[in-house]
Amino acid sequence: MAHSASLHAGSDVPLHNGTKQLAATSKSDTKADTKAATAGTIGFQELSIGTAITIAGLKWAAQTQCVQAGPGGTYRFSAKAGERASFDPPRKIRTELVGLTPFAKGQEIRLTGTFNIDPKSVFVGAEWCSIVQIHQADTRRADGSFVNASPLFSLDLVPDPATGRPYLRVLGETGRGEQKTFSPTRILGTLPQVELGKDHHLDLIVVDGHGDRGRIAVWIDGEVLVDRADIPTGYEYVDLLADAYRVGDRPQPTAAYLKIGIYAGKSTGDVPPEAVNVALTFAEAPR
Repeated sequence: MAHSASLHAGSDVPLHNGTKQLAATSKSDTKADTKAATAGTIGFQELSIGTAITIAGLKWAAQTQCVQAGPGGTYRFSAKAGERASFDPPRKIRTELVGLTPFAKGQEIRLTGTFNIDPKSVFVGAEWCSIVQIHQADTRRADGSFVNASPLFSLDLVPDPATGRPYLRVLGETGRGEQKTFSPTRILGTLPQVELGKDHHLDLIVVDGHGDRGRIAVWIDGEVLVDRADIPTGYEYVDLLADAYRVGDRPQPTAAYLKIGIYAGKSTGDVPPEAVNVALTFAEAPR
């Protein structure tokens, strides 16, 4: 399989150019907590919020704290309760890089690299923990307000209720004409067991169809987890919203962009899952 080495529900703070506002993270940790969290990361350096970097030819920026850059194109993400972006409610946990490279409708999005989940990670209490997301630029209504929706793609670590250990799940925004705001999100594939502390090779291809036929394909360690090119992908609500902002007499343009890191939490409530403490490394593929 030859791929180029390119590198939930929930909403972010959108900008007009399809990227996300680099918002500060709210933290309640002590200095001792921070030192403990970064133990064992010799050679890594935390990126300041807004720091621009290039991974496999694509532009990215640190959206939150707790994103560390290491040697050989390796990045470490760690997050626990209380660590979130300022636009997140308290029930969310987030530490991410946001992609600044936009992808147009029908354009192939590829990501190839290696991820490793820290074996000390705790997932109990979280309903999901995304490690890769693809969003579309959030559409504006005519009054200037934004219409937010789930990511059109996410690769999630989901805790098994019986063991607390994570399994992998692929979610995709897929459907047409079924809702008036955004298409339904569906589970497209699962990997029952994910070995912690082991390097796992990831190959990803996503084509945003903006409600028309696209593609969602994921390989883990060379084994196909999902490969669907027979389904609509992406958001369609620009076409459906009667009060959507228009550019001239045409629907506003949209673009998709990548996110990588940790985005975890609960869908309801006012407090985060206190037990959750996740660390992840991602290494870009050699070029």
